[in-house]
Amino acid sequence: MAKRIEADLKSMGFTDEQIATALVDGKPLAEFHEKPKRSARFGKFRSATEAAYALELNADIQAGRIIDWGYERITFRLTDGDKDTRAIKYTPDFDVWLPDGRLRIVEIKGKKAAGGRRDAAGINNYKMAKDKYPHIDWMMISRIAAGWKQIM
Repeated sequence: MAKRIEADLKSMGFTDEQIATALVDGKPLAEFHEKPKRSARFGKFRSATEAAYALELNADIQAGRIIDWGYERITFRLTDGDKDTRAIKYTPDFDVWLPDGRLRIVEIKGKKAAGGRRDAAGINNYKMAKDKYPHIDWMMISRIAAGWKQIM
């Protein structure tokens, strides 16, 4: 990353001395390492399925079916940690605020989500959160050809 920035600065006419003393976020350019970004293909979303659901949520706001929505902005504490174990936390994909004031939590699962240890842990955390916070409306959905299917 630093080499690319250096090349860009040279193409803009900066001298070698200016580039050698350049700082990025308060650090010398040579030490700068940009954090990996999520795929620009999906914007701030982790998948095309989540991006598609966000578009539908925007349409729901325009139609008055929901008040607001957010992406990965709420984290639930499911267990407290101690000296031997970490606390278990769960951050769902979407929080959706309904016109009657209720909160709906929506977890998106793709076609490939059926397997794997990491996905099993995510589903278990979803179930724990649903049991711990029963006053919240919970949905786990998957994309199908004609729209969305609630799977849990």
